[in-house]
Amino acid sequence: MTIKELVKVAVELNRVLGLEPPINLMLNKANLIETIKQVIQLVVADDEFSKRTTEILQEIDTGKKFNPYPEKDCAKTTLADEDRIRAGRLREQV
Repeated sequence: MTIKELVKVAVELNRVLGLEPPINLMLNKANLIETIKQVIQLVVADDEFSKRTTEILQEIDTGKKFNPYPEKDCAKTTLADEDRIRAGRLREQV
């Protein structure tokens, strides 16, 4: 990721989250990454970001695997869960 991409992410975070004070866009790359890591804690499921910003946030937040939609986390759904869901839908249709 480039400094230019990080600045775009910071601008989007400032806009979506309404940060006051906003992220300083003049920080160097390392400080910008650290600041973004801290700001990620403020993101909630209703916050919408561009695809590229989401990708960069995921890359930066490697420890927590940034997911702006945690309730839609498909990785935690097992095949058995999917079978139960399908079975429930089939019963609803009958």
